[in-house]
Amino acid sequence: SNCGRDSDFDNSFNHKRIMEIKTPYTQKEIERVICRHFEVTKLQLHGRTNKGQIGEAKKACYFLLYNHVIQNKSAVGQMVGRSNSSGIAIIEKMTELYEFDKQFQSRIERLRNELKK
Repeated sequence: SNCGRDSDFDNSFNHKRIMEIKTPYTQKEIERVICRHFEVTKLQLHGRTNKGQIGEAKKACYFLLYNHVIQNKSAVGQMVGRSNSSGIAIIEKMTELYEFDKQFQSRIERLRNELKK
């Protein structure tokens, strides 16, 4: 018994996730594209501020790092100078944002296209 869970949804989501993590980008490549796209510096990307363009850049950076480089939620937190629990919370929030926010989704796809160049 699957306890009422929608296993078709789970399977499609897991399949999509597996498809996303197959591209071998590095943290450096992702940060370079993010900084150029959002017109922020690497220092701003790793700083404490989460407002405006810097906040948007960080969201996209965390999401891409998780989907293409690390695949470990708590490690994303460590990689960007945050706690393990912050990394987990950030990735869960960004994954939900990607699923439901078409604007965020299209921005991520534009960034992925920039990474391919």
